[in-house]
Amino acid sequence: MLLIDFPVDKKTPGDGVVVGHGTINGKLVFLFSQDSTVNGGSLSEKICKIMDKAMLVGAPVIGLNDSGGARIQEGVASLAGYAEVFQRNVMASDTSFLFVTGPDVVKYVTNEDITQEGLGGSKVHTTKSGVAHLAFENDIDALKRVRELITLLPSNAKDTAQREGFDSPHREDEVLDAIIPDQQTI
Repeated sequence: MLLIDFPVDKKTPGDGVVVGHGTINGKLVFLFSQDSTVNGGSLSEKICKIMDKAMLVGAPVIGLNDSGGARIQEGVASLAGYAEVFQRNVMASDTSFLFVTGPDVVKYVTNEDITQEGLGGSKVHTTKSGVAHLAFENDIDALKRVRELITLLPSNAKDTAQREGFDSPHREDEVLDAIIPDQQTI
């Protein structure tokens, strides 16, 4: 079935998105994962609903995006949900891409040759567009690092984060006196 051929009037079991909640190192998290084999992994209301549930209890959301895009049969309104979903992102280098239209369409319209990475890869989105905050070597590394991030977060959005020992901001250190020389000519 082509991406543009899936019927919008027919409900698909699961709607191409798996959602749930669980714990990572004892901290509650909510998750969603798009299934690109069902409706092209296109955006589902389930994603926004799981985000709403997480917000009610102050828990973080981890999303695994694997989608061919919006359900264009539903019109421009189908794009609105992406604003809610893509406020915070990390990407895996060389395997994650995000763009409105692919390199083939860009080539057809502008006669410009561009790769998926050059058009919407992790480097573009972590250094230029700001769509993603971090890039990792691969999916496994990204998941490991997200787990580490979760352990740094408080158990609830209303709680304060745990802090490890730190120096007093009012401390004095005589070593700093040696940074600037007494004589300005040196």
